[in-house]
Amino acid sequence: RRGRLKKVTIVGFGILLLQLLDFKKFFQPTQAFLKSQRMIHTNVIQSVSSISQPSPPAPSNSSMTDEAPTNRCWRHCPKRINKIYFGNSWAGLSDRSVILHMLGNMAGYLCAIVELPPPSILLAKKHNGNVELHKQVEWKDFFNFTFLQDGSQVIYEAKDNPKFPQKFKKWRQPGVYKRKKYPGWQFVVTKSEGGSIINDYRKAQDVSWRQGNKTKKGFIWEIHRVIYGSRLLKTAPLPEPSKKLQKKLQDAYNGSMRPFMRSWTSTQKEQAQSCNYVDRKKPDSLLLLQSELQNRVRSMAPANTSVFGFLHIRRSDVKKDCNTSIPSLRRFIQCSLNGTEATGKHITFLLGSDEKNDTYRQDVIDMVTNEYSHVSMLDADKAVIDFMQDMIRDNKMPSWLMNNYYQFELMKALGLDRSSFSSVYLVQRRLSECPPCSKLLTEFPTVWA
Repeated sequence: RRGRLKKVTIVGFGILLLQLLDFKKFFQPTQAFLKSQRMIHTNVIQSVSSISQPSPPAPSNSSMTDEAPTNRCWRHCPKRINKIYFGNSWAGLSDRSVILHMLGNMAGYLCAIVELPPPSILLAKKHNGNVELHKQVEWKDFFNFTFLQDGSQVIYEAKDNPKFPQKFKKWRQPGVYKRKKYPGWQFVVTKSEGGSIINDYRKAQDVSWRQGNKTKKGFIWEIHRVIYGSRLLKTAPLPEPSKKLQKKLQDAYNGSMRPFMRSWTSTQKEQAQSCNYVDRKKPDSLLLLQSELQNRVRSMAPANTSVFGFLHIRRSDVKKDCNTSIPSLRRFIQCSLNGTEATGKHITFLLGSDEKNDTYRQDVIDMVTNEYSHVSMLDADKAVIDFMQDMIRDNKMPSWLMNNYYQFELMKALGLDRSSFSSVYLVQRRLSECPPCSKLLTEFPTVWA
């Protein structure tokens, strides 16, 4: 018995050691192992805020639906059995966020859920150093979309659907859902070319309104077309059910139930005739990490810091649109900071940029700190990367979240999306966001009071 106990102890210690090291070099992790790592992440991250020092308010998790109608116009769904699937080309996270909100609104109205391929399929590699995201990255790492009516989840991972093979790869091809596995269901497939996406919407709408409490088989709508530029976003509000069906539905239907679709061609009056079904929030795990990151940055800044600012410089693909050379940047910063030295406040700027050249980044930091005694600057990108590595080391974040997309989401807590952490902002990005001067005294007057 003692010999067996000794063997078990040695094996257990060996497994723990492999987890602490770069285990990918030693063995291919099983699904059970990866699931346990996600559970560790979920459990441990809940305690992060409890060990942090008291601090100003954490990143906000207020609803991100301010631009949408918020009246209680929701359709009552007897069941939510229908599925909307989106499997189009790659794009960035901001694009996907808007599209998923629109699909979620349609799902709310059509009594459906949104089922998606993994982020590694829909998020572009070019925004992640040309590296595909890890297969274990999930949408819930970035978003927490729920239906406003009942708080239930909007987005589901198609890979968790038991009717898909474990190593399924044909996410982009029409016919993702096999009819033989869904006998009696209605199938609507919007291909990349041909047909009408609005007509497909009408089909799904018609099926949905004919469902009742005893309905067991719904519709599956596969969308393999680009949503931006499609008639879904050019038709506001979306078409109503047929007059014949409306007559049958009587008071169960009214036009204000139709889903809100963010459209650039519709009027406010047209958009007011539609309904928002989705509450867009950040996942708790991300919020807690953002709060911990903010505490980390506060500890790195000079003790006399009274104002945090964020300097966002985009370089990789817009150099021709916005001159961000050091001489040009010097003129921009000199004009923008003019007069702030008389306020008696010390400003610590956080530099966020896609520039990979370390010399350029250091030149920007040196230029600011050497020429302005009341201004300091930290490299926000480096701070976030170091923070992520520490969180992985301490088992507070799984290693597969070490990617540019998650780094971008963490960076938002420091000011990339004008969060409450930073009080002033300087931007040099594309042509529309490349002013010759942004006078901080006049653009942010309450900061200096």
